[in-house]
Amino acid sequence: MNRKLVFALLIVFGLVWSADISGCQEISSSGTYTLSDDILANETPCIVVSAGDVTLDCKNNVLEGNSSSDILVEGSGDNFKMQNCKLKKGKIKIEGNGAYIKNTDMNNVQANMSGNGIRIEALDAESSSVLIKSSQNINITSSYFSGGGTQLAIMDSTNIFVKDVDFSKGKTGLSIDEDSTTITIEECKFAECDVGAEVLSSAIIRKNTFEKNKKGLVVKDECEVYRNEFVENTDYALVVNGEDNTVYDNKFERNAHDADVGDTNNDFNIEKNCNQTNIIGGKCQGGNYWDKYSGYDANGDGFGETPHQVDTGVYDELPLTSFVDQKPPMVYLDEPTEGQVFNSRTVSIRFRAFDDVAVAQCWAILDGAETQIPGCKKQYNLTNVADGTHTLKIRVADFAGKTDEKSVSFKVDATKPTLEIDSPEEGKEYQGEVQVYFTASDATPMQCFYTIDSGEEKEITGCNDFKLANLTTGQHKITIRVMDAAGNNETEQRNFRFLATKPKMTVEYSMKCPGNELQVDVYGNGQKLDGVSVEVKRRIQPGQFSSLGKKIYNAGTVSFRIPESGEYVISASKEGYEEYEELMRLEKCKVESGGPTKYIAPPEEEEQKPKTCLGAIALLSVLGIMLIRRG
Repeated sequence: MNRKLVFALLIVFGLVWSADISGCQEISSSGTYTLSDDILANETPCIVVSAGDVTLDCKNNVLEGNSSSDILVEGSGDNFKMQNCKLKKGKIKIEGNGAYIKNTDMNNVQANMSGNGIRIEALDAESSSVLIKSSQNINITSSYFSGGGTQLAIMDSTNIFVKDVDFSKGKTGLSIDEDSTTITIEECKFAECDVGAEVLSSAIIRKNTFEKNKKGLVVKDECEVYRNEFVENTDYALVVNGEDNTVYDNKFERNAHDADVGDTNNDFNIEKNCNQTNIIGGKCQGGNYWDKYSGYDANGDGFGETPHQVDTGVYDELPLTSFVDQKPPMVYLDEPTEGQVFNSRTVSIRFRAFDDVAVAQCWAILDGAETQIPGCKKQYNLTNVADGTHTLKIRVADFAGKTDEKSVSFKVDATKPTLEIDSPEEGKEYQGEVQVYFTASDATPMQCFYTIDSGEEKEITGCNDFKLANLTTGQHKITIRVMDAAGNNETEQRNFRFLATKPKMTVEYSMKCPGNELQVDVYGNGQKLDGVSVEVKRRIQPGQFSSLGKKIYNAGTVSFRIPESGEYVISASKEGYEEYEELMRLEKCKVESGGPTKYIAPPEEEEQKPKTCLGAIALLSVLGIMLIRRG
C-alpha cells in the first residue's frame, strides 16, 4: 500500500497523529503536539489552536513571553487539552467547550477562559490569575494559587465546583459574582489573603479552612456554610452582607472578630440533629463552636446552656461544647517560679488552666490556707504575705469535679537592709584624702554601690570601707546604696567639703664665681621638673622690688647675674604645684676665680644643706681681707 493511500485512510477514519513543536505556530489539525524544547515567544499570539480535539503536551518545557501582554496560547477549538506546561509572563485565551488544563505551572500569567465543561486540575499558579466568564459545568480541583491580585474569578457562570484548592497570599483568593449559580466550594484552604473567598450568590461552602486572612469568608444571600474552620483571621473570620444564610457546625478559634452580620435574618444553628457528629466530635449537630463562648454545658448534651451572641441581635442558640468531659483539667503555674524571691508583701500569681469542656473553679492555697480565685482570673495577687519561705498551690476543677494542681516554693523578703555612714561626717571639711567608713547589714547577701555628686555609680568591692581619690576642692556629696538579694534598696548620703593639696617644689641655688651668677634648679618629688617659670627680683626697699628677669626651667640649670650684694627673692611657679617664693641675702663675689661657692644637694639625698650661700660668701670675704693684710 503506498504512503498517500495510508495518509488518506488516516484522515478518513479520523485517527489522531502527533508532532513536535519547536517554535510559535498555528495548530489547525487535531492531534497531540509536544514541545521539543523551551520556547521564547517571538510573536503574539505564539501558539494558536484553531482545530478541535487538540492536546498540547509541553513535556515540562517552558513557554515564555517577552512581556505580560504577550499571548502565549490562544485556543478556540473544542476539547482542547493543555498539560505538563510551564508558562511564564503572558496570557492564555481559551474559548471552547471541554477545555482541560492539567498539571501546569503558571508564573505571572493571566488566563481567560469560557465555554461548557471547563476543567482545571493540578494547576500551580504563582502571581497569576484565572478568569472564567459565561461558562457552565466548571470543575476546578487539586490546584494551588499564590500571590497576586484576584487569583480565581468566576463570573456569570453556572454549575461551579471548586474542591481541594489552596489560595494563599493574594488580595482575593476566590471571587464568584452574584450572577453565578449552583456553586459548591469544599475542602479548600484560604490562607494569608486580604479576603479568602468572596461568594456573592447562593452556594454550598463546606469543609474549608480559612486561616490568617484579614477577612476569611464574605457571603451575601442564601449560602449554606457548614463544617468549616475559621482560625486566626485578623479582621473578621466571617462577613455576612445579606440574608437567608445558614451557618452551622463551624469552628471559630483565635480570630480577632468571629463574625460581622449585617442582617438579623440569618441562622447560626439548625435544629438539633443527632444523626451525625459535629465538627468537634460531639454526637449531635446544632450550632457552631466558638472559643469565645463563656457558657458551659451543665447537662452533658454537647451544647451550651445559654446562647452565644454572634453579633447585635444575632445568636447561636445551640453553641457546641465537648459532648462528654472525659479529661481532667490541666493547670500551668507561670509565676511564682521555684525559689523566686519577692521584695514586696504582695505576690503576683500567673497561671493557665485548660479543660476539654471548661474550667469551673480555681483556688490559691498558701501554706495550707485556701482562697477561691474569683472567675478563675489568670492573674491574681496575694497580699500581706509575711517575710519568709512559703508554699503555694494552685488547684483547678472542671464541672465534672476533676482537678489538677501545681505547687511551688517562694520567699518574701520585704525588709530593707540597714545602712549607716560613719565617715565622711555631714558638713565636715577634709584635706588630702577622704576615708569612707559605713556599716550595712541584712539577712541575705548584699551588693554595695557609691556615687560622688552626680557621677557614675560604682560598686564597692565586698561592701568594704574604701578611700576617695582624685577629688577636687569644693563641696561634694557621697551617696551609698545597699541592695539585698530580693532587690530591696537602702541609701544614705553625706555632704562634705574637700580641700585638695598640691605637691611642693624644692628650689636649689648657688653662686658661681667669677661671674656673680646665681644658678637655680627646681625639683619635684626628688626629680628635676620642666615647664617651671623662675623669676629673681632684687629688693630695693621694703615693698619695692626690681626683677632680674624670668626664665623657663626645663630640667636644666637656669642662671641669673647678680649685680650687687643685697636682698633677693627667688620665686617659681608651675601648674599643679604650690608656688615657691623665698627671700634671702646674696653677697657679690669677692673672688675672681674658682667655681661655685657651694653646692646644695637635691632633696632626695639624706643630708640637707643650707639653701643660701651667704655664709660661704662672707667667709671668703674675711679670708681675702686677711691675705691682703699679711701681704
